[in-house]
Amino acid sequence: DVERATETDPVSSYDQIVADGSERARAATAVLPTSAMLPNRIVIPESGTDVTVLNPSSLDMNDLDAALLDGVVRHPQSAHFADPGNILIFGHSSYLPNVFNKNFQAFNGVQDLTWGDEITLHTQAGTKHVYRVSRVYTVKASETIIDNSRGKATLTLVTCDSFGSMDDRHIVEADLIESDA
Repeated sequence: DVERATETDPVSSYDQIVADGSERARAATAVLPTSAMLPNRIVIPESGTDVTVLNPSSLDMNDLDAALLDGVVRHPQSAHFADPGNILIFGHSSYLPNVFNKNFQAFNGVQDLTWGDEITLHTQAGTKHVYRVSRVYTVKASETIIDNSRGKATLTLVTCDSFGSMDDRHIVEADLIESDA
């Protein structure tokens, strides 16, 4: 059936959306963070999102696609809570009427977020980090470059405009406003 075939299409090359030339950032990604340093759940009340965040260490596109079957994915080279910078999380969005895996709808509605909406990342250790949306926009997939440098604690969400689409990407940028440890 068409919907099932669409669900197995590869998303795209995830390493194409990350741009980072800093030596510090490359060195930081060599240290494997613990579960207390990584998000394991994302909650966005305004879009009804409450989904598992996976943290694979592999950059292989097949591994990242496989992880998306179980939730949304933090890019392995993006920041974590012990090394402030941009945490990049990507996930599927699908508006097909019959979806067999609800994770294909994980980021439905994120394109409708507005300035001031809050996004909360939780860790397995019980900490929570609250971000405020600062910008929401759509770009061509071929032009999607996300700044993955370290420094200011930010969050970027990326999803396709429709599941399996290779055309556009919805991007949500948010700034850290609160952390409890």
